[in-house]
Amino acid sequence: MIKEIYKRELIMKIIITFCLITMFISCNNVHKTDKVSVMYLDKSNIKDRIYIDDSNASNLFIQKYGLSHLINHKLYKIGTEIHLELYFSNHFSFQEGKNALTYFSKIITYTGNRFSQPYEKILQSLSKENKINLRIFINKNLLLFKSYNFATNRFQYYENMSFIADRVYNGTNRAIFIDYIN
Repeated sequence: MIKEIYKRELIMKIIITFCLITMFISCNNVHKTDKVSVMYLDKSNIKDRIYIDDSNASNLFIQKYGLSHLINHKLYKIGTEIHLELYFSNHFSFQEGKNALTYFSKIITYTGNRFSQPYEKILQSLSKENKINLRIFINKNLLLFKSYNFATNRFQYYENMSFIADRVYNGTNRAIFIDYIN
């Protein structure tokens, strides 16, 4: 009987040791990469894209949303998917990122605001079949991807944290910034 107890204890110690070693190895096996997952980039054929033009959009982005470092923007459709890409210079600020996300939220919750918005005609034509994707680039590097599917009422979000961690926003250190976004 005593041998049986020692045998069980030995088996339990071996199992616990194995679990701890496995946990230790898996926690230390971190794969870091500076490359953005291709699933967040649009690799569609340019011929399939229908670009929507809004001659007022640049002014509205600056005046209404304070996107003063916006150097280019594109809005196009592929089937029922709408893609909005915002390109910023390297002087991009944390506040501009927040303002771009505010604009994205207004697209999703659009209720016929009487004030003009960038790409207002496309906002008026959104339906439950649509999916909208926002990509924010800084110097042609993807910083942020946010997607909303009206049919499933689901969001998808990706943020290039390796890119953000290297930046200082308005004199704030990155730890405070990371706490803010979490």
